[in-house]
Amino acid sequence: MDILHSNRLQLNHQSDWCGAQRLQLDASKTYLLWYGSSTALKSLSSSEKNIVVGNDTIVSADTVRDLGVQFDCELSISADTAKTT
Repeated sequence: MDILHSNRLQLNHQSDWCGAQRLQLDASKTYLLWYGSSTALKSLSSSEKNIVVGNDTIVSADTVRDLGVQFDCELSISADTAKTT
């Protein structure tokens, strides 16, 4: 099983769990961040980067902010450092 298929299955499982708990996954507030080398990340097509969960599409992002910290897909702090200086 490849990583893309595994991630899709895991996100669908989490969506099902949310439904069972009467919670709703808000795709507009959910982002997918792929980690890896720049070469590996460039090998993913834009259609592979986004994942469909139910009727919603989880959009891939190059950077995300969580608890005030900015993360990027190469695990560098340059995006966060540039924003704070």
